[in-house]
Amino acid sequence: MLVFRRTVVAATFLSLARRSISSRMYSKSSDEATEPYEETIFSKILRKEIPADILHEDDKCIAFRDVSPQAPSHFLVIPRKPLPMLSLADTTDEELLGHLL
Repeated sequence: MLVFRRTVVAATFLSLARRSISSRMYSKSSDEATEPYEETIFSKILRKEIPADILHEDDKCIAFRDVSPQAPSHFLVIPRKPLPMLSLADTTDEELLGHLL
């Protein structure tokens, strides 16, 4: 059961990373993308401008229930550090990615 939950959390994280950049395409390569990331619904939830049913919160991430769940137990875990694409993560993000799982 624990392995299944970790898989669901990992899949949710990847889905979030894809969704957070869906409205923005970089014209530069990933190495050249230095401009700030676009405002997302997740950044508003992090700043508590949008209410959420928070399950867990710490200095690295926040976990909350999905407003439109697709499974009986469906929640989202997002990092406080903006990370719009998993491919933009570097070695300094290793601890954060492990924490999210």
